[in-house]
Amino acid sequence: MKLRPCLVLSFLTFTLSAVAADYYVDAHHGSDLNTGRSGNDDGEKSGPWRTFAPINVHVFEPGDRILLKRGSRWEETLRPRGSGVAGQPVVIDAYGAGPLPQIALKGQVTPEAASTTGPYTQSACIHLEGQSHWTIRNLSLSNDDDDHPSNFSTGWRTGIFVRAPGDGEADATGQHYTGFLFENLEIRRIDGAHGKQPPQKNFNGGIIFLRQAGRFSGIVVQDCLLEDIDGVGINFEGAWFKNDFPAYERFQNVIVRRNTIRRTGGDGATVRSGSNAVFESNRVYDVGYHGDGQTKAVAALWTASCRNALYQYNEIARTRKFELDGQPFDTDGADTGLVVVQYNYTHDNEGGFFLWCTPTARHKDGTHASPRVFLRSNVSVNDGRKEKEPALVHNAGWRPADITAENNVFYHETGIPLWRGKYKNFNGNFSKNVFYFHDSQPSYPGLTLKNNVFYPAEAFAESGDSNLHFDPRLVNPGQYGDGYAFYRNFLPKNDSPLVRQGIGPREPPVNTMSTHADYAAFFENYPK
Repeated sequence: MKLRPCLVLSFLTFTLSAVAADYYVDAHHGSDLNTGRSGNDDGEKSGPWRTFAPINVHVFEPGDRILLKRGSRWEETLRPRGSGVAGQPVVIDAYGAGPLPQIALKGQVTPEAASTTGPYTQSACIHLEGQSHWTIRNLSLSNDDDDHPSNFSTGWRTGIFVRAPGDGEADATGQHYTGFLFENLEIRRIDGAHGKQPPQKNFNGGIIFLRQAGRFSGIVVQDCLLEDIDGVGINFEGAWFKNDFPAYERFQNVIVRRNTIRRTGGDGATVRSGSNAVFESNRVYDVGYHGDGQTKAVAALWTASCRNALYQYNEIARTRKFELDGQPFDTDGADTGLVVVQYNYTHDNEGGFFLWCTPTARHKDGTHASPRVFLRSNVSVNDGRKEKEPALVHNAGWRPADITAENNVFYHETGIPLWRGKYKNFNGNFSKNVFYFHDSQPSYPGLTLKNNVFYPAEAFAESGDSNLHFDPRLVNPGQYGDGYAFYRNFLPKNDSPLVRQGIGPREPPVNTMSTHADYAAFFENYPK
């Protein structure tokens, strides 16, 4: 008898689901002599495991779950094996009642955490190596050893470390790692280096994806707290190894949203070599707080060698300025395509509002990288106030910038130059913005400024006759602090002249995008 195709498909689906299993770990009442298949401590051998030793030798199958008991604490690395499939990831989650299960390392490098990334070793609370389709949620992670701060002799320290192993062109196997969801994690007190050189700066941090060969795609990090991270908060690192894949294919479709990142030593969150990077509804405070004399530059949210990036609904405050940078946003290192910065609220960032930092390097086909940047409907308050050479927008690159800035509010208690940089022959168009400056400041020769409102100071001397000077009647300008709700203090009142003239921002629209496909369509259809 022949089985009809629908029956065969149903049978296969049932079979895949049927083999998925739950595995329990309880640091207080478990035993590694158990099977780990039950969360009940009833004296039966089916009860929970006690340590991660059984997990780290087990190969997990699609749909399996690793469940850690709430209230438990471990001082060892969790390095599970195996992969899920689309629709059936392997899941690490909590069970029971009480505080989040905690993995608390002290900088130690265990055999499970050893890595082959050059001469360095890796200390990670959770370590995935060459795996796909993993979901990690509802955990507390720390890696704190004040007596032995991380350096090249003691290794890299992270909360979660995910690596695509290999040696670039020597291992151009085309491996593709995909399907990662990290959510509702608390990652605190990660000791790590935050020096001048990329290995120090980029490989220590809260959540680190390191691509050495092949590529990653389909990654979401959401609703996490990252606090007191000596290195970078979240980093997708693909720029420092051999080029077996083009830069824009190394990290495809990355979403970082609704996270709180507070007090880092390095950057807030970065995507280095990829495409369609999304930073959305994050709260990023005090980037560079743990920096020291070894720190050269930090920025809050940025990309390098990336095709298409979207920054929206974020709040960013008090990013520090060291030798360089110090801005909330940065387009860097051969970015191309679109860079859209919209509906963000930033304040008190020492380096200004935006950094353009593109190189002279050409792509392999001989073309130059040059993104088109759109700054729209943002509120910037007192950014650049502590900068020695202040400006809202810095051009630290080697190519003229192509920036359109529309419907923003730039509020500054004194005044600040609009632009500072290496090139005078750039394409910069600023229109329908509100410059709420108390002192008139020069713009930059070559800027196009049209239909902007200047108040209470007069318009820039170079701005021409098309700009305006009147009270914009904002809701409550000058009253600001931490919290995205302050964005609305800088919107125009209903009777403001800005409303009928279409100048300045409006109430941000409800975001209807959530999936990788939604954002891909956004970049494809964005009005140019």
